[in-house]
Amino acid sequence: MTLHRKPLSLWVQERAPYDFDGSLDQTAEFISNLPGLDTWVPANDGSQVLSVLALGAALGRIDQTGCEQLLRKIAGSIESIGHPHKEDAAELNSAALLSIWSSNVRGVATKKGSKTPDFEAEIGGVTVEFEVTNSEQKLHQANLQTRALDFVQQLQAVVLVKGLRVRFSDEISESEFQDMISQAAQLWPGAVRESVGRWYMRAYNSPIQPDPTDANPSWWPQQHAQPALLQSSVQVDFSSESQQADIRSAVEVQWCLSTKSYLNSLSKKEGAEQASGTRPFIVLCDVTQLPGAFGWYADNFPSILATWSQRLTAVILFRKGITGLDSLQFEYRVHLNTNAQHRVPIPLSVTDRGELTIPFNSTRRA
Repeated sequence: MTLHRKPLSLWVQERAPYDFDGSLDQTAEFISNLPGLDTWVPANDGSQVLSVLALGAALGRIDQTGCEQLLRKIAGSIESIGHPHKEDAAELNSAALLSIWSSNVRGVATKKGSKTPDFEAEIGGVTVEFEVTNSEQKLHQANLQTRALDFVQQLQAVVLVKGLRVRFSDEISESEFQDMISQAAQLWPGAVRESVGRWYMRAYNSPIQPDPTDANPSWWPQQHAQPALLQSSVQVDFSSESQQADIRSAVEVQWCLSTKSYLNSLSKKEGAEQASGTRPFIVLCDVTQLPGAFGWYADNFPSILATWSQRLTAVILFRKGITGLDSLQFEYRVHLNTNAQHRVPIPLSVTDRGELTIPFNSTRRA
């Protein structure tokens, strides 16, 4: 019998990617039990069913009595726009992740005229303060991807060589795009043009084969994952004194994320202004939308973190995903500030990495 099920439970059961035999009722009702959402169901055709299940899984992992203010905000945004605001979602996911070390994660009431952390939690007998931020894909990066596609087509219209490789930073301007197009129209095999730290082009005498590491400029950052690599071939007219013939020209364009893109969200917390100064203070950052974030931070962040405020004890980076269509999963990395005035609690110092998997059919964590 399914008559006792709330509307969201029925909606999930009808749209789940495979048969869960009714085991998703509890996960769905974690959402239905939020204030004002007893009869709520998503307005779309079911394409976000996994997102709904992931939200319910995170809700089931936290002590909701300690996060009432956050849950009211999440319920309000779901009711009005169909999903939590990204800042609130990052806080919910952070609270769920912190359940690895603490069963009592509590939201901190904001105080007018002062800055406070987002959470407090008891870990290893120590009260720790937590602030949350997220590195969601910026509108600039989404627009840059679209601009890069147009850029490839513009290069195809002017290129006079059989092969062309282009590299550029995500910080370049529209005027620099136009400069590259103008320069590309004048390139002959073997020629190189660049603006150091901004863009780079190299022309070839034969169609190039896909190789995202060949001929990178000296300033090109190590890319643990590339945000975009665009390749295209086009038929062009190639003329010389002795012949005029159609040839195939290959254009390869790749752009990179700058240091600023990786640090933009975290650097706003480097002064640890939300910290009381009397307890360990840790920043959690959702880096799901940053390509290759774990590798980039491992290579570059320790020396940067050591220059930040001594009130900042550590930074926990995490990314979330859905595994096997039936679980919410977090991967995390812990970076300690070697100059911090307060030591990290022992349970957080045991390992600098790990995972948390929450099945969608989980019951509430005791």
